[in-house]
Amino acid sequence: MTGGKLTTYRRMAVDTIDEVTAFLGVDAKSRTKRLALHGVTGWDAPDLPRGLAARYGGDAREVLALARETPALGEPLVAGLATLRAEVVYAVRSEMARTVDDVLSRRTRARLLARDASAAVADDVAALMAPALGWDEAEQRRQAERYRASVAAERDAAHLPETALDALIDRPT
Repeated sequence: MTGGKLTTYRRMAVDTIDEVTAFLGVDAKSRTKRLALHGVTGWDAPDLPRGLAARYGGDAREVLALARETPALGEPLVAGLATLRAEVVYAVRSEMARTVDDVLSRRTRARLLARDASAAVADDVAALMAPALGWDEAEQRRQAERYRASVAAERDAAHLPETALDALIDRPT
């Protein structure tokens, strides 16, 4: 079972398993309610930063290990957000992230929380992803430009200002 949001994918899996077993004439029901989600073990350990544990569960230790191994990865990805640069590397290595857009829009939610600031760090994100994905400089540039273009198209389609300050300056009085 793939797809769906965390809040619905288990229900989708139950429905699928129950349909398949009924079709096959097997007297069995899904066991998913009794199975622990990945990352549930250790999510509440006192040594894990609360925000990181909330995002990654027990896997937060892997993100922290990346930051300890390379201290620059322990720095914030986007000013004002709790997202660490290590989360980009983790997304590529452990979550199959393959584009700058995927990392900033879905894995870290930086696009949702800080749209224009996330566009400003697109080059940094591409550079963090490049070693694991074998990207050359041209591909890094393409990825960052594609992300910035997508953010600009989103902003333009909704007639949004580039920043909140622009909205205040352009407001009629």
